[in-house]
Amino acid sequence: MLLTLLFLAATSLGLSLLLTPIIRTLALRCNLVDLPDNKRKVHKKPVPRVGGIALAAAYFGSLLLVATFLAHRQPTVNGGFATVKLIAPAAMLIFLIGLADDIFNLKPWHKFGVQIVAAGMVVSAGVHIHSVAALSVHPVLGALVSILWLVACTNAVNLIDGLDGLAAGISFLATLTVLIASVMSGNMGLTIAAAPLAAALLGFLVFNFNPASIFLGDCGSLLLGFLLGCYGILWSRSSATLLEMTAPLMAVAVPLIDTTLAIARRSLSGQPIFKADRSHIHHRLLARGLSHRSTVLLLYVAAGIAGSLSLCLIWARDQWEAVVFAAFSCAVILGVRQLDYAEFHSLPKILLFGGLPRATTGHPTPQTFEEGMEATQTADLQEKTAVYSPAPFETQQRPAA
Repeated sequence: MLLTLLFLAATSLGLSLLLTPIIRTLALRCNLVDLPDNKRKVHKKPVPRVGGIALAAAYFGSLLLVATFLAHRQPTVNGGFATVKLIAPAAMLIFLIGLADDIFNLKPWHKFGVQIVAAGMVVSAGVHIHSVAALSVHPVLGALVSILWLVACTNAVNLIDGLDGLAAGISFLATLTVLIASVMSGNMGLTIAAAPLAAALLGFLVFNFNPASIFLGDCGSLLLGFLLGCYGILWSRSSATLLEMTAPLMAVAVPLIDTTLAIARRSLSGQPIFKADRSHIHHRLLARGLSHRSTVLLLYVAAGIAGSLSLCLIWARDQWEAVVFAAFSCAVILGVRQLDYAEFHSLPKILLFGGLPRATTGHPTPQTFEEGMEATQTADLQEKTAVYSPAPFETQQRPAA
C-alpha cells in the first residue's frame, strides 16, 4: 500500500514537472497569455495564464494510471479510489469552466451556476455533511451547508491568487495538512485523493514561485479550491467533537479569512460587496513595505501555523481542544489587527448603536450583482498580472500598493 501511494505521488510530481513547461510553451503559441499594457502590468512580454492545465493533467493523469495498473491488485487501495471517483467528475467540471473563463472570459453568473451544479454533483454522490459531532444533521440542511462550503472554498482560493506562488503554495500546505490528517485517521480514500495533488503542486511551484513564468489561471485556482473543499468534507466525517470539526476550516484559513475580510470591509464601508479593491491581505503586506517574495513567504508561515494547529486538534483531547482552538482564534485576531483595516475602527460603534452604512442596506438586483462581479473579475485579473513578476521578462519592481 505504501509503495502504491509513493508511486502515485511520484507519478504526479513527474507529470507536473514535465507538463508545466510544455503547457507554458503551447500557451504562448496559442496566445493564451496575459498581455502587458505598459501601465499596471510590469511584465514586458506575454505570460501564460493556463498553468492549471498542467496541474489538472498531472493530478488526474496519475490517478488514472495508478487506478488502471495497480489499484486492482490491492483491495484496500482500490476501495480508496472509490472515494476519488465520487469527486472526480465534479472536479473536472470545475476545471473546464475555469478553462473556459480563461479563454472566453465568461459571465460571473455562468461560473457560479456551474460551481453550484458541481457542488450538487458531489453532494448527490454522498460527499456531504451528515452530522455535527454525534448529532445527526437534516439531509437538506447538510446538503445546503456542504454546497455553500464548496462554493466558498472554490472562490476563496481564486481570490487569493494575486502574487507569484501564493495560491499554489498555500494550497500545497493545506493539501499536505489534509494528507497528514488522513494518514493519522486511516482515511484511505482521502489519502489517495490528496497525495497526488500535493505532489502536483510541488512540481508546479518550481515554475510558479516568484519570479513566476506561468500563472495558475482560473482553471487552476478554481480546481484547487474545489478539491480542498471536498477534502474538508471528507475530513470532517472522522471528527468526533464539534471543535474537531473546525480542523478542515483551519487548514484553508488564509484564503477563507481573506475572503471574509473583503466582504466585511466592503459592508462596513458602505461599498458594494463585489467591488474590487487593493486591500486584500497580500496588498496590505505589500503596502507595509514587504517585498513580493517576503509577503508570499509570510503568508506561507501563516498557512503552515494554521495547518499545524488543525492537526493538533486530532491529537488533542477534551480540554486541550479548547486550548488549541483558542490559540488559533487569538492568532487570527492578532493577525487581523496588525493589518490595521480602517473599516473595522467603526465596528464598536456599529455593535453598540446598530446600523450599517446606508449604501449596504439596499438589496442588489441581479443586474447590479452581475455588473459588480464583472468589475471585480476584470480588476482582480489586472491586480494579478500587475503584481506577478514572471522571469525572465521583469525589468522593474512594482511599487507597494
